Amino acid sequence: MKYRIRLADSLVLAAVLFAGIPAAQADEVVANDQVLPADTTVYLTIHDVNEFKSRWGDSLYGQMQSDPALADFWEQIQGQLKEVSLELEENAGVSLDELSQLPQGEISLAVFRSPGQRIAVVALMNYGDNETTVDTLLDKLDDGMEEGGAERSVEEFDDTEITVFELKPDAEPDPRPGAIKNIAYFRSDSVLAFSTEVYGLETVLARWDGQHSDTLASGPVYQYIAAKCRPEGEQPVLSWYIDPIKLVTDAVSATQANNPGAQMMMAVLPSTGVTRLKGIGGSLDLATEEFDSVSRTLVYVEQPPAGVLNIFQFPAIASTPPDWVSSDTNAYFGINWDLEAAYNAVETLVDGFQGPGATAKYLDSLADEPNGPKLHVKNDFLDFLDGRIHVITDFDAEDEQGANELLVALGLQDSQGIQATLTTIENTEGFPGSVREFRGVSIYELQGPQTVAIAVTNDNLVIASKAEMLEAVIRNDGSVESLADSDEYRQFESFVPGETSGFSFQKQDAQIQTAYEMMKSLPQSDETGDLDFSTLPPFEQIKKYLRPTVSYFVPDERGAFSMSFSLAE
Repeated sequence: MKYRIRLADSLVLAAVLFAGIPAAQADEVVANDQVLPADTTVYLTIHDVNEFKSRWGDSLYGQMQSDPALADFWEQIQGQLKEVSLELEENAGVSLDELSQLPQGEISLAVFRSPGQRIAVVALMNYGDNETTVDTLLDKLDDGMEEGGAERSVEEFDDTEITVFELKPDAEPDPRPGAIKNIAYFRSDSVLAFSTEVYGLETVLARWDGQHSDTLASGPVYQYIAAKCRPEGEQPVLSWYIDPIKLVTDAVSATQANNPGAQMMMAVLPSTGVTRLKGIGGSLDLATEEFDSVSRTLVYVEQPPAGVLNIFQFPAIASTPPDWVSSDTNAYFGINWDLEAAYNAVETLVDGFQGPGATAKYLDSLADEPNGPKLHVKNDFLDFLDGRIHVITDFDAEDEQGANELLVALGLQDSQGIQATLTTIENTEGFPGSVREFRGVSIYELQGPQTVAIAVTNDNLVIASKAEMLEAVIRNDGSVESLADSDEYRQFESFVPGETSGFSFQKQDAQIQTAYEMMKSLPQSDETGDLDFSTLPPFEQIKKYLRPTVSYFVPDERGAFSMSFSLAE
C-alpha cells in the first residue's frame, strides 16, 4: 500500500502554507522574488498580507461583507467556522484565529525545475513573531508524517537546517511521473519555507541575502512586466508571473522524459514561433485613490512576433461602442483583429508542414463540394470582413435559469459581398431556415435547438440568439439611449485610451442578480452546509456594492498590455 498523508496532517500542512490574512508585518525582509532563481516559471505573491487585509476591508467587497443587512447570514458562517476551529485545534493544536494571525508579511508560491528534471514547488511565508504557533504546527506535522511512514532526516545548507520527509510506499516506488517524493521545510529569519524538492529550498537559501546575481527579480522579462504593472512605482497588493512556454517544456521534460513523441513536439515548438512568448504577468490592487479594484496584465512577446503569434495581431483603433449598443446592455465587448495577418500566419504554418499551397488547395476543395453552396471560405467570407468584432450579452428576463442572450456583429468592408453570400446559402437546397423582411433588411432565421437570427445591417454581419436583439440593431433610430452616451459609461472615458485593441464594459449587478436570487431560494441541505440562504437580504440592498467594470487592452512595444478596473466612490 502506498504512503498516504492522513487528513489531519493534510490540514496541518495546508494551514501552514495557506493560512488566512495576518495582523502586522515584522521586520522588513528581502522580497521573495530576490530569493527565487531567474528560471522560475510560476510566481504568485501577496506582498504584505496585512496590507491586503486592510485594502480588502476598504474596498466595496469588504464594505459589503460588513453591511448589517448580511449580519444574519454571516452569523451562520461564523457558527460553522467555530466548529472548524475546534476540529482544527484538536488535530493541529492551534485555533483558526491563531492561524489567521500566522502570516505577517509576504507569502508566495513559486515553481521551477531542479537539475534532475523534477519540478520544485516552493512556498514562502513570513510569520513574524508567531513562532509558538509555527512550533506547534511543525511538531504536529513531524509526528503525523513519521506515523504515516515517511522517513525523516535533517540536512544542513548554509548554516540552516532543512527537515526532509521522504514519502516512501511500503513496496515498489511510485511509478507515476512527477509524483511527489519529498516534503521539506526550513525556518530562517521568521520565514517558513516548504518545497517538494530539497533542491528548491537550497536554491532559495543560496539567494537568502538578496545579493545573488541570478534571481527572478533580476530577469529582464520579469522586470519589464513588473514595472509595467506597477502603477507609478507603487507596490500592488498582489503580483503574479508565468513563463508559459518554459513551464510546458519543464513539465514535459519532468513527466515525459522517455516519450519520443513528446520530445519531438518540443523540438518543433521553435518553428511555430510560439517560443517568442517569453512571459505573462500582472498585478492586482484594491481601494486605491481612483479605483475600487484594478488589475493590470502584460503579455511579453519577443519582437517581432513570428509564426502562430502572428495570428494574434490586434491594431488599436477608436474604442467607443457603436451607437446601436444600448445603455441597457449588460455586457459589451469589442475587438479589432487583423484578419489578413491571422490568415497569412495560419497559411504559412499549414503550408510549412503540409507543403506549399496546401491551405489554398484545401479551401478550394471545400468550395467544390458537390452538395455544398459552392462558397469559398476566404473569397466569399473572410475577405468581406474588416476585423472589427462586437459582442453583446444580455439576460433573458423570461428564462427562470437566467440564460444568456448573445449577439455577435462582424464588421464589414463589403456589405454587398457578404449579402450575396447569404443569398447563395439561402438558395442552397436544404437550407435549414426561413427569411423575412424587417425595415427593408432580410433576416435569416435558422431553426435548430436554438434559433439563430442573421442579417447584414449597419455595416455589420449580425448574428443573434434572439431575433428581438437583431431587430434592435436594425432599428437604431435613436429612440433608445446608446451605451456610449450614457452617464454610466462616460465616467470611465478618462481612464481609457482613445484607441484600443479591445474594450469591454460589464455591469456586475446585472450579471450577479440572477445567480443571487437562485442562491436565496436554495433549501438547507448537506450540499449547502445547512446554511439558510433565505436570510440573505433583498438584492437591492447589496446592488450598490456591485459597480460596472471596464477592461481594455492595447499594443505594447514588447507585446500587449491590458487593464481592468472598477471606480472608487
